[in-house]
Amino acid sequence: MKYKCNECGYEAVGNDFTTECESCDNSNIQILKSRVKLPWRIILSAVGIIILFSVVLRTCKTVPPKDPKNPTDVTIKLGDNGVDWFFYANETSSTKGKIRLDPSQVEEIRYNTKHKISFNSTTGQLYPCLKDSVAMKYEFVFSDPRLEVASSNRIALANNKVYPKANCPLIITWEDLKVNSISDCRYEIILSTKGKRIDLKKLKISLTGINGPYLSKYIWSPTNEGLKKKDIFIIYNSDADTLKNCPYNGQSYSPCSICTAEKSASREVSIRVAAKAYLDQPAVREKSRPFRDLLMEISKREISVNGKPCDWADLSSIVQEGDSKTPKVQYQLEKVEITNNCNHVLLRINSK
Repeated sequence: MKYKCNECGYEAVGNDFTTECESCDNSNIQILKSRVKLPWRIILSAVGIIILFSVVLRTCKTVPPKDPKNPTDVTIKLGDNGVDWFFYANETSSTKGKIRLDPSQVEEIRYNTKHKISFNSTTGQLYPCLKDSVAMKYEFVFSDPRLEVASSNRIALANNKVYPKANCPLIITWEDLKVNSISDCRYEIILSTKGKRIDLKKLKISLTGINGPYLSKYIWSPTNEGLKKKDIFIIYNSDADTLKNCPYNGQSYSPCSICTAEKSASREVSIRVAAKAYLDQPAVREKSRPFRDLLMEISKREISVNGKPCDWADLSSIVQEGDSKTPKVQYQLEKVEITNNCNHVLLRINSK
C-alpha cells in the first residue's frame, strides 16, 4: 500500500505496520487508495457479448422436424378407345395405405418445369401437345401441400391424334393462310406470301368446328360435305398449334352446285326459253322475273344489246322502252353461252 505524510508531503510504499513518515518521522500520515485504471470498453464489450449470447440461447430453441409429405404416384394409361390418355393418381398414407386421388386434386401438370399441360379435372384426360407427348414424363403438382410432387411414366402419343383443347403456343396465324374458292364449287387452303416457312403437309383441318375431326384435307366441296357455313379450324401438327377464330368462320358458303356438261346444257336451254318469253313481253312481270332469277344464280353475267355492254337494269330499260334512236323495238336472243364451271354466262341480244 502507499501512504502520504501530511506534514512534509512525502509519499512512499508501506505496510500495515508503517506508523511514521520515513522522511520526517512524523506520525501524521495518510494511507492512499489504489487507483488502478481498468479497460472499461473491453469490459463493456465482453458483457454485451455475454448478454447477446444468452438471449440467442433462449430464443433459438430446437425446431421440431416438419411432418414428412405423403408420397404420391401417377400412372398414365390409354382409354378404352385406344387413343386418348388418362392419368390415375394415388397417395400413400402411413396409416391408410394407398388412396386413390380425384383428378380435381391435381393443381397443374408440367413438362420441363415450365410448360403446363392441359387436362380435364373431372375425367383425368390429358390434352398434350404433340411435341410434349413422345416418350415424355410429366410432373404432377397437387393442391394439397401434404402431397409430394409425382412424376408419371413415359408415354407416346397414339395414332398421332391432335387435341384442340391442348394449350399449345401458336406459331402460325391466319395471316399465313387463305381460304380460296376454286372450280367445281370447291374451296382450298393455301399459303399466303408470309406463310412460305410453313409446310402445308403438316396441317390438319377441321371443317366442322373445333372438335374435329381433323384430317389432311386441303380441298373440299361444301355441297358434297353438306356444309352451309364456314367453321374451319386448323392444327399445325409439327407443334400441335390450334388456330382458333378463323376470320371466315360464321360466313355462309356461296350457293353453288357442281357443273357438268349436262347441267350446263340444261341451264342454257332454260335461259333461252325464259329469255324468249321475256323479250316477247318485257313489260309483263310474270315473264321478267323467271328470266332475272336464272341470271342471278350465275355469279358473273356478261350482257350486251346490239353489241353494247349493259347490266340487268339497262337491259330492262332498253327492251321495255326502246332506246333513243329506235323506240318500241322488239329484241331477240342471239346467243347464250355458259362457261367457267357454270359461274359465267354470256348473253347476246339484238333487235329484230
